[in-house]
Amino acid sequence: MTTLLRENIWLVLLGSLAVYYLLKFFTAKMTPTHTDHSDPNQPAVSFQQDGRSGRVGYTSKEGSFDMYFEFGGDDVLAIIDVPEPQHWVAKTGIPLERRDQVLATIGRLVVESQTHSGIGSFEVQKACILIRG
Repeated sequence: MTTLLRENIWLVLLGSLAVYYLLKFFTAKMTPTHTDHSDPNQPAVSFQQDGRSGRVGYTSKEGSFDMYFEFGGDDVLAIIDVPEPQHWVAKTGIPLERRDQVLATIGRLVVESQTHSGIGSFEVQKACILIRG
């Protein structure tokens, strides 16, 4: 087997694996996910998918809002758009001082519920949360 053929086979296999995980992401659990299933007062995320994008909903005692997401590339499984600080209160109804904590909770809940065995990471940026698997 030539080197070029071997490289192409590896590319096809890696591409197939990437497509498999992208399709599995956000389709395995499309119901609300609570931090503590025994306490419905805990923050929860929910998912609505539409092809390669969709909505992530956040619900807590403080407020509820939804965010657009789309699938990423390379090690980023998904990119969730979040309200920027100057628009946070108007779009979420949650105090700006809680923004970092709420976004970290969203990132953690998404990783727990949508990545393989809950293994993954998230990175909160100014206008998005990156989900890595």
